[in-house]
Amino acid sequence: MKPKTPYQAFLIRLWPASRQGRVDCRVLLEEVASQERREFADLDSLFEYLRSQCDLFVALRAAGEGIESQ
Repeated sequence: MKPKTPYQAFLIRLWPASRQGRVDCRVLLEEVASQERREFADLDSLFEYLRSQCDLFVALRAAGEGIESQ
């Protein structure tokens, strides 16, 4: 039996927030499995975090951690 490809599932919440007279979008990211929550000031910060998670998976795959593609 092949090992399963690890993955992370996230719930993303977005809401408007006023800061310094300007309305921005605030972001809350919750990892489904651990229920760990991270808050981000904007979408760019969220995307940077998600890119880092993808880079981690790619590095594990390149290191031969036994991850099979699906």
